[in-house]
Amino acid sequence: MADERLHRCFERPPDELPWFVDLCVTARCNLNCQMCQSNNARFTEPEAARWLGFYDRLGAWLPRPRVVTLTGGEPLLRDDIYEQVGRLAALGFEPRLNTNGALLNPETVGRLVDAGLRVIILSFHGIGETHDRLRNAPGLYQGLLDMIDYLSNHTALAIQAVAVLHAISANEMPALVRKLAANPRFGVVHFQAVIPTLSRPWSTDFFFSDPLWPREPEVLARMLEVLDELEQMKRDGLPINNPASQFAHWRRYFRDPMHSFRNLPCEVGGDHLLVQADGAVTLCDQLGRLGAIDDDPRALWESPAAARLREDMRRCRRACNYRVNCCFVEQSC
Repeated sequence: MADERLHRCFERPPDELPWFVDLCVTARCNLNCQMCQSNNARFTEPEAARWLGFYDRLGAWLPRPRVVTLTGGEPLLRDDIYEQVGRLAALGFEPRLNTNGALLNPETVGRLVDAGLRVIILSFHGIGETHDRLRNAPGLYQGLLDMIDYLSNHTALAIQAVAVLHAISANEMPALVRKLAANPRFGVVHFQAVIPTLSRPWSTDFFFSDPLWPREPEVLARMLEVLDELEQMKRDGLPINNPASQFAHWRRYFRDPMHSFRNLPCEVGGDHLLVQADGAVTLCDQLGRLGAIDDDPRALWESPAAARLREDMRRCRRACNYRVNCCFVEQSC
C-alpha cells in the first residue's frame, strides 16, 4: 500500500523546528521558462562535499522522518545529485526532487530510486502546446505524461505535480487535473499562484506589466472561476493538495496583490529553512542571509540574527512565493 503521508505537504510537525527545508542545489537550468528566470542568476555553487557535510549537520539536529526538497534551477544538472539524495536518505530524511522532467529517462530514474528518492515532483504549466511554449521545450508535455506512465509501472516512487496558476494557462488547469488523476498511481497536484518572477528581485512592476498576471477584468474573472472549479474538484475527491483557505487567499491575492497580506504578519520564519544555490542559508531569500552551509544549521536557526530576521519578516507585507505558495499558513484576515 502506498504511503499516503508522502503526499501530504501541509502537515507541520509538532515542534518549533523548520518544517519546510528547501535545498536549491543549483540555479542552472536546461530550459528557459517564461515564469522563471533562474538561468539569469549567477552563483558559484558549492561542491558536493560541502553539501554532504551540511546534510550530516542537519541529521545531527532535526528529527526524522522529515521532508527535504531538492530543487533549482534543474537539480538533475548536478552530477552529484544522486550522491546528495543518497546521503539524505541514509540519514533518514524523506528526499523529494522537484524537476522539469526534461532530463528524466530510465537511467536517471533508476539512479534516483537506487539512491533512495521517495517523491518526484514534476512541473506542469498547461496542457500540450501551452506547456511546451511556456517552457520553450517542444514535446515536453507529452514526454512528462510518458514519464508518469513509466514511473507508475517501473518504480514505487510517489508521483506529484506542481502547476502555476497564471493568466496564460489557468483555464487549462481543471483539465490537467483530470488528465493526471486518470493514472491510479498519481499522487497529488500542488497548485501555486504566479508571483513576481522567480530569480529576480521582488517588484510590484510585475503586477502592472507582466503578461502572466491576470489584470484585465475578463481574465481575472476567469481566474476566479478556475479557483472555484478547482476547489470544487478537491471537494469531489480529485487529487488537489491545496487547502480551502489557500484558495480563499488567492481570491484576495488576484484581486489586490499588493494588499492581500496587509493585516497579516509573515510567519514563514518559524517554518522555513532555505539554502540558496551559492550555499547561503536563510529564512527568507529577500531579506538577507544568516550564514552558509559550512555553518551549524541549528546554531543559525537559534541565533540572535535569526530572531532579528524573523522580526523583519513579520513586518513584511510582500506577496512572495513562500507566503503565497510554498509555506502558506492558514490565517484569517
